[in-house]
Amino acid sequence: VKHNEGLTGNGGFFMKKCMAVLAGFLFFMGAAFAEGYVNANDLEVGSFTGKVELEDGFAIYGSAEKPITVDNTEIPPAPDGEVFTKRINTKGAGNTSYRCVSFPVTAGEKVTVYAFSGNKTDTRTLIIANENGEQVTTMDCPPYGSGIMAINSFKSTASGTLYAYSKSGGINIYCIKVEK
Repeated sequence: VKHNEGLTGNGGFFMKKCMAVLAGFLFFMGAAFAEGYVNANDLEVGSFTGKVELEDGFAIYGSAEKPITVDNTEIPPAPDGEVFTKRINTKGAGNTSYRCVSFPVTAGEKVTVYAFSGNKTDTRTLIIANENGEQVTTMDCPPYGSGIMAINSFKSTASGTLYAYSKSGGINIYCIKVEK
């Protein structure tokens, strides 16, 4: 009888060991890919004057002098059929400290951004920069008066945190997706 109890005890130890290895593997796999998204439709309406952490490692940044807002909007569906009822409004030019959206990426992942210029007639440039403020890529955002939202994708060449912000003037960001 004691022998069987010992096996059960070892079996429990073995099971705990397997669970620990599985948990470590799942953690490593989660860290290996930074997949996630932010969709303005999922956010609370408001004006933000600091860093607001969101799901999947995303964050929005505002400052007292240069806030960023989430507000309701009425726009036509995106070219791929996505429907947005809210937007992240940068309200002007930004950088990696304010009026931006940050998100984690792993090298090789695809980043897709949905955006419009905050101006009815002028195209504006969205900058994607790394943690050092170095430009990774740019995206032309058509005027919202055009009715055709920009959907732009690129492959991340390095792992880290990227920041999306306007070069000049407001840009409305509707969604940023990071996927394998």
